[in-house]
Amino acid sequence: MSFEILETHRSFGGRMLKLSHNATTTACKMTLNLYLPPQATTSKVPVLFFISGGGGWEDNCAQKGFFHAAASQRGIAVVYPDTIPRFEIDDSEKSRFAPFARATLNPTDSVAHASLYLDSTEEPYRKNFNMYSYITSELPKSLCAAYSELDNLRLSITGYSMGGTAALTMYLKNPGMYKSVGALAPMTNLPPLKSVRKMLAGYLGDNEEEWKKWNPSDLVGKFKGDLNMLIDQGTSDPFLTADNVLGENILGSDEFINAAKAADNDKGITLRYHEGYGHSYYFVSTFAADHINHAANFRNDYVCHCAAQNQGSITLNTLHEPRQDLTVLRVLSISTASIILEIKEAIVFDGPTVTTRDVDFPTLPSPSHLIIRVIVSGLNPKDWGIAERIPGLNQGDDIAGVVHSVGASVRNFKEGDRVASFHEMLTPHGSFAEYAVGLEATTIHIPDNVSFEEAATIPLACMTAALGLYQRLGLPLPWLPAQVRCPLVIYGAASAVGAFATKLATLSNIHPLICVAGRGIPYVETLIDKSKGDIILDYRDGNEAVVNGLQTALEEAEKLTYAFDAVSDKGSYQNLMEVMDLKEGKITLVLARKSYEGVPEDFQKSFTQVGKVHSDRYPGIKGEKRLVGLLGDQEFGVVMFRFFEKGLANGWLKGHPFTVVPRGLGGIKVGLQDLKAGKASAIKYVIRIDETEGLSKMRL
Repeated sequence: MSFEILETHRSFGGRMLKLSHNATTTACKMTLNLYLPPQATTSKVPVLFFISGGGGWEDNCAQKGFFHAAASQRGIAVVYPDTIPRFEIDDSEKSRFAPFARATLNPTDSVAHASLYLDSTEEPYRKNFNMYSYITSELPKSLCAAYSELDNLRLSITGYSMGGTAALTMYLKNPGMYKSVGALAPMTNLPPLKSVRKMLAGYLGDNEEEWKKWNPSDLVGKFKGDLNMLIDQGTSDPFLTADNVLGENILGSDEFINAAKAADNDKGITLRYHEGYGHSYYFVSTFAADHINHAANFRNDYVCHCAAQNQGSITLNTLHEPRQDLTVLRVLSISTASIILEIKEAIVFDGPTVTTRDVDFPTLPSPSHLIIRVIVSGLNPKDWGIAERIPGLNQGDDIAGVVHSVGASVRNFKEGDRVASFHEMLTPHGSFAEYAVGLEATTIHIPDNVSFEEAATIPLACMTAALGLYQRLGLPLPWLPAQVRCPLVIYGAASAVGAFATKLATLSNIHPLICVAGRGIPYVETLIDKSKGDIILDYRDGNEAVVNGLQTALEEAEKLTYAFDAVSDKGSYQNLMEVMDLKEGKITLVLARKSYEGVPEDFQKSFTQVGKVHSDRYPGIKGEKRLVGLLGDQEFGVVMFRFFEKGLANGWLKGHPFTVVPRGLGGIKVGLQDLKAGKASAIKYVIRIDETEGLSKMRL
């Protein structure tokens, strides 16, 4: 079925579409609003149906409820259907639709009713008043057929007032169709209500047994399955008392809860009473993010959870676990869930100089990405080095933090997980920010006994070391360790990359290790095994002493076959060439230079280029002679990050020593300047984002 687009509006990074189509269930043209979040451009997204109250139409919540503000961050589409079928009739027919006819509520010559969102069996309503079938069947099927970005297997539903009643009814009548249900100020027990009985008789006839088929309090006792249900009610709602235009209390959930308890089916219900809130969209909009949140929390195959954090006695993450006991809460005060629209980010320029700015909250670049609340970020020498050539980027690539949301294809991570991630270099939303983007393939879980600071030292440096040792030099892997003598020089062994190369080489039983270091020698001493011939040379003794030491470490007439140059500076590769086997030798370097004095052009040298674990877009480097491994770099990255995760969990892989540079994002400039000046030795600089001056406390 085709939809006509009547209006398109940009909103919170996504699109709000006003649509119309000819519906068969209602035998008339229907209008609705559809919000497509930013994530819909790259993957299928879950769908939440919001059902409005009686007397309203599709624009009420779309314009006043602000569900799509949170939906844009959670990656959820929202559908706002109309409340009734709006078909054309002439004046002579209007009396046939009494006693429910009201003044027309929009500028068309249509009848406006409180439809109760059921399927009518009585004349004159049975032809058109089939809102239940329209919303539960025709509309989702038609929308998902017309918009391939909507996932018809991941539906949830919520509603307000009469729409809240409908949401409960539709959920309870269709076990398994909706992942969760929400309701704001719903009627939960219809038959006793004088103001509703007349409508029920008009739509369904006088048989009250038929009415029970549309009554939440009757349906809940028969429901089989998880009741993933959130009900919100304001304590100052006039319809909680008889002092209102209807003259009776039509709300309250006592009968509903009692019926659920009587059937031993009250698990999974969260009922919240909010002190001082009334019956309006001021109430609805206050808790809109909670209902988006609730829908997200119950998608087992799509975890796109909230950035919003309630600042009172309510914590949605603990409320919304499947099959929990009934929870009834009287909330005396509750802050509106925060919708994070902007975050702070630091960008690096030549110098290095650093500027902090406000940027839009990140969206998921693909279904395989995660958004991570950054707790700690690592600093690396490449952060100032790249800024000299490509200024104005968020250069941070070492993320340690907590998962905020994940893409549809992510299977191993969920909201709240403690993770470390290697951000894709030279792409937006790096780790110098409150929130960053990581790829599942290069993200690992952080064990509880490992700090965020230690974890932030691992992703880039350890992956660089692994690429150099195994993909570039072709050395034995840790799970297939060396069985024979295999001398390896690690130049710059006290640096983070050099130290991780030393640790990994030891796990691969590669010995003897000939480590070249300076002030960091005491730390390198803790990494080597002298019983297997490992030694340390001090580059501060001068190039001649280093070369002599290299020659002494090798057996008589032995030439060096493997060298890992984690410095690529101060004569490192020239010294190595004095002892390298010019025919069989291989050297890998972390930095590419314009020229390599003393290195023959045909000598087999390679460059780690750690960015290749994410993308092949990084060009080859002139003069490079690289091994062709069994795995491509991206596949190798997947394998090694799982290996790193296992090593952290089992304790045989540790992070690098670190020092915290104060002031969060404000400390990056000093940290990078100290790195450039060579002040760091056997230490990794990290920053704690929460130390950033002026950071919003809503983040905490």
